[in-house]
This record gives sequence, C-alpha cells and structure tokens, in this order.
Amino acid sequence: MGSDLLGTQTDLAVRAPGPALPVLPQWAGVMLPPATWAIDFTAGYALAGWLCRWQQPPLLLTSLRLLTVFALGGAAIGAWTSWSVLRSTPDTTQTDGGSPQQRARFLAILGLLSSGLFALSTIATAIPRWVLHVCH
Repeated sequence: MGSDLLGTQTDLAVRAPGPALPVLPQWAGVMLPPATWAIDFTAGYALAGWLCRWQQPPLLLTSLRLLTVFALGGAAIGAWTSWSVLRSTPDTTQTDGGSPQQRARFLAILGLLSSGLFALSTIATAIPRWVLHVCH
C-alpha cells in the first residue's frame, strides 16, 4: 500500500535488520542506577537531620544502611537488565548506528557503565555515614 514509493524502500524496511527489542529494559539499565543513588543521597540527608533532632541514632543508622542497600540493589538491577539486553544483541552489532539493534547495544553498554559508576558513588557516599557519627 504505502510501502513502495517510486520504487524505493521505506525507512522501516531499511532500518530493521533484526527483531526490535523492548525499550523499557534498555532505559531501565541507564536510568535506574542514578535514580536510586539520588534517592539514597537526598533521603539520607533528610533523614539525618530529622532523626538527629529527635535523638534516634540507632534508627538513623538502620535507615541509612537500608537506603544504601536499596541504591546498590538499583545499580544491580540496572546492570542485570543491561547485561540481558547486551546478550540479546549479536556480538558483531556496532553501536554507532540508528537501527534498533545498534541502539539497544549502545544503551546496554551505557547502562553497564552507569551501573558501575553509581554503585561506586553509592559506596563512596555511604562510607562517611558509617565512619563518622552523623549526629555530631
């Protein structure tokens, strides 16, 4: 019907060499680690001031540890989804094109790097919370 325009192939016929991959896992690997790190970072500061004012240091330490585990879990889930997307693309796929397979491979590599970076950032921001006394 509209697939033949003066004898040329449509953009969809040219750009789709392989099956399209779901978009949500591709972006989850990139966006989940920084989102969970930001929640950990901002909620940690908010809880520290509030719980120190009410003199609840044990509850503060427990909640900060839970936030750190939450953020590391977000980085782990992001890495796992990125790894699964990376394994579903062929190894010979390049990352500099506009096809769905190339975009998926690029986002998977970016998600793995993002997960590692924000896991290290979470650990780096958690060390002072554990070493220093937060309420002093």
